[in-house]
Amino acid sequence: MTTTNYSIGNLTSTPVSRSTFLDNFYTDDVYSFSTNATTSINLNLHNISIGDDADLYLYRDSNGNGVWDSGDQQLASSRRTSNNDDSINYQTGAGTYFARVERYAPGSNGRLDYALDLSATQTNPTPATTAPPNLIPNEFDGGVLRQGGVFTRSDRVGNSDTSDIYRLSLDRASNVNVSLTGLSSDADVRLISDLNNNHIVDDGEVQSFGFSNRGGTADDSFSFFAHSGNPFYIQVYQYSGDTNYQLQASASSAI
Repeated sequence: MTTTNYSIGNLTSTPVSRSTFLDNFYTDDVYSFSTNATTSINLNLHNISIGDDADLYLYRDSNGNGVWDSGDQQLASSRRTSNNDDSINYQTGAGTYFARVERYAPGSNGRLDYALDLSATQTNPTPATTAPPNLIPNEFDGGVLRQGGVFTRSDRVGNSDTSDIYRLSLDRASNVNVSLTGLSSDADVRLISDLNNNHIVDDGEVQSFGFSNRGGTADDSFSFFAHSGNPFYIQVYQYSGDTNYQLQASASSAI
């Protein structure tokens, strides 16, 4: 078993994308990078070849030697089964970090292809607020939202998981109402259309009507019209603090 090491350099809000492979010999890839300030480190492991399984880990260079080893602290992991996307959104300070992609042997055989996107979205220290991560993992697939139907999900965002993304589509052209409730700290919600399917939030993929960022623990909500077929993504993200939340999306007639 062999680990391949890659150097990304200073990670910023501009996403870095790498595509490569693992196999029975090269079982781990480690990407080293640094951040200059408090950020949300965002990692998205996707396009894993069908029939394979890979997992994703984030470490801090605890001993300061610039090399991933047993002395480094594991901060977060994502170990979804099969070839489902794995993602990490973790708020932390300036330093050197490692993203590790591991081939999960029981679920893979031979060559395993994958893509990894990395970014670090800046936070503001005073007051401590977080910018939304700009990667689009397929974290939670809500399937088809039928007209007259309701999609509901309860979860949590905070420093150790700053963002959740939900993928939905419609069975027919509909008005969609989105609400975010049950907050104990400030979280916000926005609509993303991944028009070029590159798993990155590009300019023009968040519309002015497709977000709500009310302050404090106030409920957030917005509405939009969409056609059937093309998926859309709803992102719930931390603004400050840790909070549970309830997300609801309902579809109604567009007439």
